[in-house]
Amino acid sequence: MMKLRKNIKLVTFGNFPYGGASANLLRYFSLALTLENNDVEVILPTGGYFGKGIDTNTKRKSNIDKVEYIHTGFIHHPRNYIGKVLDNIFGPLIMFFVFVIRNLKKSIDVTIVYNTSYSRTLVFLILRKILKFKYIVILPEF
Repeated sequence: MMKLRKNIKLVTFGNFPYGGASANLLRYFSLALTLENNDVEVILPTGGYFGKGIDTNTKRKSNIDKVEYIHTGFIHHPRNYIGKVLDNIFGPLIMFFVFVIRNLKKSIDVTIVYNTSYSRTLVFLILRKILKFKYIVILPEF
């Protein structure tokens, strides 16, 4: 029996591919999805929270073991107030356009959002209605 190849977008507002327990969970989760013959792309609307001294990631778009990831905001979350506001506004806004462009090129089958807030969930509900994809929210328990 041949499995259908799915286009899966995994969105996280935390760190990826390295930087803590949630980043490790998402990295292994996305690697497992690729092993099941799926196309997985991780979208990071905001920058990483560990900073330039700890996080060695300097690329806006890269991949790790066949899992592509893209930063739509800053690569590292700024420390000053204005930079934080810009990262939290323009990162998700650019992410919105990335979803529309990805859907025009190749349809999005499933979107998985990890560790999101109520206001960010509304953006994905709007996207889901417009672009017609399945939407899964994973809320970690602390």
